[in-house]
Amino acid sequence: MSERERSSSTRTAIIKAAGELFATSGFNGVTARQIASRAGVSLSTIPYHFGTMEALYKDVLSLACETLPEARAIADRARSARPAEGLRLAVRFALEDYAAEAVPWPAQLVGREILDPTPAFLEIVKRKFSPEYAWLCEVVGRASKQQDVNAIGFGVVTLYALVDTVMSYRQIMHVIAPNVLPSAEKNDELVEIVARVVLDAVRRYASVFENRGEE
Repeated sequence: MSERERSSSTRTAIIKAAGELFATSGFNGVTARQIASRAGVSLSTIPYHFGTMEALYKDVLSLACETLPEARAIADRARSARPAEGLRLAVRFALEDYAAEAVPWPAQLVGREILDPTPAFLEIVKRKFSPEYAWLCEVVGRASKQQDVNAIGFGVVTLYALVDTVMSYRQIMHVIAPNVLPSAEKNDELVEIVARVVLDAVRRYASVFENRGEE
C-alpha cells in the first residue's frame, strides 16, 4: 500500500469512528482520545490529518449530508423531465438519498443537528440543502402549475417531512399499522402517494391564503 493509500485509509477510519461517536454523544460529548481508540490509531494522528476537532467534525458532517451518486443521478433526471414525471423522480431522489447511506450513523447525527444545530451544520445547510431546496421548488412548481412561491415551498417541505417520517419510522409502522405503507416491492406506489400528497399540499396552502385575502 502506498503512502497516499495509507493516509486515505487512516482518514476514513478516523471519520467513521468519529461519526459513530458523534452520532451517539454529540460533538461536546466526544474526545479525540476516544476517537483514536475506536479508529485504532495514535492520538497524534487526528491533529496530523484534521488539525482540530472542529475541522474533523465538519468533515464528518459533510459526509453525513453528502448526496450519493445514486441519488444525484435521479436529481439530474428530475430537473429535465416532464412536470409529472419530474415530481415522481424528485420523490425517488429524496427516498434514495435517505436510504442509500454507505454507513449507518449519518441519519442519527443529522437528527441530533436538526434538534440542536451547530454552526458547522448551518454552513452545510446553506451550501448543500439550500440549492437542493431550490431545484425541488422548481420541480414542484412545474408539476403543480402554481405561481405562489410559498405554496410551492410548502409542497417541498411536505415532501421532506413525508419521506423523513416514512423512512425513519417504517419498521415501527409495520408493527403498529402494517397495512398502511406499501411494501418495499411496491415502491412505485409509495412514490405516487407522496407525489399526490405534495401536489395537494401546494393547492391547499395556496387556497388557504387566497381565502384569507378575501376576508
